[in-house]
Amino acid sequence: MEPLIVAGIDDWAFRKNHRYGTIVCDFERRRIVTLLPDREIATVRTWLSDHPEIRVVSRDRGGGYGEAVAKALPDAIQVADRWHLMENASAAFLNAVPRYVSLKSDHVNVRAGPTKDNDVAWVYTKSGLPVEITAEYENWRRVRDSEGAEGWVYHSLLSGRRTAVVTMKTKDDLASIYDSPDSKIAVAARLQAGVVAQVKRCSNGWCRVIGTGFDGWIEQQRLWGVYADEKVD
Repeated sequence: MEPLIVAGIDDWAFRKNHRYGTIVCDFERRRIVTLLPDREIATVRTWLSDHPEIRVVSRDRGGGYGEAVAKALPDAIQVADRWHLMENASAAFLNAVPRYVSLKSDHVNVRAGPTKDNDVAWVYTKSGLPVEITAEYENWRRVRDSEGAEGWVYHSLLSGRRTAVVTMKTKDDLASIYDSPDSKIAVAARLQAGVVAQVKRCSNGWCRVIGTGFDGWIEQQRLWGVYADEKVD
């Protein structure tokens, strides 16, 4: 058998929320090497000690597996796997307050307080609508919409997908869309106030937005859902 050089370690469920073990994979050959009966440091350390040929260990960012690797294979390189890096980066973004997010569902109950015991004040019925998170309490988020209404929603009903509402001085005014971020070129389309668009990118006072029947650049000041001078990639 070829030696195990690059190993991946993570927990896995024998039965979700009841019993967990440890899975060890060979990342070079993309196959499972073994399933350990638990995720205890001592168990993982013992198994790793029997495989001194391992040079690189990919793991989650928790301390348990890191400690086991450090004790059993002190010369091995430890790296965080791509999934956990993205998960942690996403969590860091979503934990910033205040911030803009959007509604994930087309039925979002907005409550007077951060528990299900509080009455439903109103219901959003349009997914993708941008809202601003202004406070957090456990798994609840206080959000404010473009009209200034504010209430509490459950965190799983929100998405990090960026959207924005077109805002104008009067409802009769139209916002211009251009093929590039330059107001001197011909107007490609015009949007009414209240149109919701997906925000793809913002830089230097311009945002690229897309929606039904349009895809182009709009002045950032015409949008509610992005901060002034905010960069969105």
